[in-house]
Amino acid sequence: MANKSNTGVKKDSKKWKFNIIDGLVLAVVILAAVFLFLRITGPAQTEDPKEDLVYEPYVIEYYCDNSYNWVTDTLQVGDRITDDSMRLNMGALLDYDLQPSVFWQTNDAGQMVRATRDDQRAVTLVTIIDAADNGNGVTTYDNLILSLGHTLVLRVGEGKYYMSVRSFTKLSESPYAGTEIPEYGHVDEET
Repeated sequence: MANKSNTGVKKDSKKWKFNIIDGLVLAVVILAAVFLFLRITGPAQTEDPKEDLVYEPYVIEYYCDNSYNWVTDTLQVGDRITDDSMRLNMGALLDYDLQPSVFWQTNDAGQMVRATRDDQRAVTLVTIIDAADNGNGVTTYDNLILSLGHTLVLRVGEGKYYMSVRSFTKLSESPYAGTEIPEYGHVDEET
């Protein structure tokens, strides 16, 4: 009877041989590790020092195509304004303008035509806030960057409005220069 552990089959044990392809793969892995290590632990990239922003009163105009009449009826000059998502101070309401609402609908010929609704109005809010010119728009004192067309949700007094930035102008260069300005939480320049 034959020994079961010895079946007569000879096992080939191949030895691993180092070749050029293995050397290239090892070199790539080592270079990638060194690059990653240097990237993570290397000195931080220094940016050019940014100029300090100079804050001054700005008049910012926001626009909304439609808002319900019962919301716009609550608007009052001097209302405090906050950004709805971040609860940031967005100044105070300096003025506002209400126009017929703007909607687009399809007529019988299949063309898109401008329409209005009696229960809604288009709203333009004119606000005042301390901001600084950043080259691409303005930055508020709470570091909110506003550019033309920027959309945001504002709480004005008791109402909530879905607005787009229409314009921003320094108070001194606006039609509101020299008029009585409501308290808007401006930056105290003495501190």
